[in-house]
Amino acid sequence: MALTSEGLRPADFAATAERAVAACSDLGLQEQASLLANDGLLGVIAHEDVGGLDLPLAFATPVVAAANAGLLRFPLLETILLGDLLRQSLPRMAEAIVRGEVLATIAWQGSVVAER
Repeated sequence: MALTSEGLRPADFAATAERAVAACSDLGLQEQASLLANDGLLGVIAHEDVGGLDLPLAFATPVVAAANAGLLRFPLLETILLGDLLRQSLPRMAEAIVRGEVLATIAWQGSVVAER
């Protein structure tokens, strides 16, 4: 990807994500989606074919961390993953998710255990 070869680092996304999360505090979900999409955060790992930035997963880490720290009500982690994962099977849906036009989430099941 051209951006990584130009020296872009995952930490470079932290300030943008923090600002966007703060701006989302009084917005509804659809407005949050639009704001986050306009900042490129919904498509950070999604392929360029669907409007994403096509960056490695590590670039999503500061974005999700900012959402967590700011208590964002928007399903950001799920949206970031779905924008990438649906590229092959449902490319128009992936594109709509990355653009913030469609709200999406994942119905998780089970529990997560952190291990070293």
